[in-house]
Amino acid sequence: MHADAMSPRSLQRIAVASLIALMLLSLAFASIPVNGASTGAMLAVIKIIALGFVLKRIWQADVYAMQWSSMFILLFVAEGVVRAMSDPQPSAALGGIEVVIAAIYFFATLFYLRPLKKASRELKR
Repeated sequence: MHADAMSPRSLQRIAVASLIALMLLSLAFASIPVNGASTGAMLAVIKIIALGFVLKRIWQADVYAMQWSSMFILLFVAEGVVRAMSDPQPSAALGGIEVVIAAIYFFATLFYLRPLKKASRELKR
């Protein structure tokens, strides 16, 4: 299916679902010890709080939040790539999953915003 054929509501739901999946994945990372040490429950809590803040705004279909969160989510892509390349299993596999979920969010928000940006440019002309 072409991205333009998807409704904005569908894209918003995909974004919300991917944020919830990233929150659950953060819990999974916290439960897996790497090199004999916990990967950091505190880091997981911070990530979940940040994602929760974004989730609330995306749930409300806040266009501005979608704009800045599409850049914010790239931090999760970067973390996932680093974990996938450097951590032992199963943390490396979770890192790969994190990259995929964060990319889904990124593209869902971009395709949601695309017609809005196009309309905005047309109004400025």
